Amino acid sequence: MTSRGGRVPYNTGKSMILLDFIDDRSYCQLRMKRKEKRMKQNFKREETHRRLLDTGLSLFIQQGYHGTGVKEVVDQAQTPKGSFYTYFSSKEAFAGAVVEHFAQQGIEHLEATLCQAKTPFEGLYSFFQLNRDRFMAQNLTGGCLLGNFSNELGAQALEITPHLLKGFANLSNRLADLIKEAQREGQIRVDLPPATLADLLLNGWEGALMRAKIQRSVNPLNQFLRNYFEVLLCAA
Repeated sequence: MTSRGGRVPYNTGKSMILLDFIDDRSYCQLRMKRKEKRMKQNFKREETHRRLLDTGLSLFIQQGYHGTGVKEVVDQAQTPKGSFYTYFSSKEAFAGAVVEHFAQQGIEHLEATLCQAKTPFEGLYSFFQLNRDRFMAQNLTGGCLLGNFSNELGAQALEITPHLLKGFANLSNRLADLIKEAQREGQIRVDLPPATLADLLLNGWEGALMRAKIQRSVNPLNQFLRNYFEVLLCAA
């Protein structure tokens, strides 16, 4: 090992100082400490960001957009309000990020359900049954954030609408892929395009959720799932 000495700048978090090092080993140790510090800082930022999204999702899905304030989010997330604006420029930007977070979770839950299913048809049916059961466990409140925000905000929230459209499109496209697989395997009808059947599924599910909330009954969901999966998809 070649010995070398010198001084290197070091950021203490409050100011820059010059540290002396004696040889290559001490210099490498200093670089490792810097790397570890950056990793810890990045992990903390990611953890805070995720906690804000999870808290926002829980509040938005139960209270709606207008019923949820930034202060309530940061209080429940145990995060300083100033930190909130480090990650999000506004409440609208935050809501858009929460929508994408929700949509990504939906895709992940779908993929996890498919891994446990024997066929695409079985996985698709199970996914919506599990969502129905989760809705029932929430005492028929909450539901789908994409549908909730669409009903509450319409096209008025220009900063949030693109995220809603993206969320619906991504989910619809994945459903269409699964329906296409089920058609190839001869499990369901083939006279309608996969995209059409996917849109019927997604639109019907959102409508059934809305009626279930109004009626305070799971019957609209049960009726829709039975008619879609056991009648419509099997029709020649």
